Amino acid sequence: MELTAALLSVLAPLAPAVKGWLDSVAQRNRAVARAEIIRARRLKHDGGQEREEGDD
Repeated sequence: MELTAALLSVLAPLAPAVKGWLDSVAQRNRAVARAEIIRARRLKHDGGQEREEGDD
């Protein structure tokens, strides 16, 4: 029981930091997914041909 209390007293202050880190990772994953969707729509709109940088 004392070990559990000791672990909780150490881990409880770290919970907000871990939550913030997980939120950051999730936001980064959503941004990557959003970029992939935009890229796929652009390729579909352009007839499926990949564009080089500066071909506008």
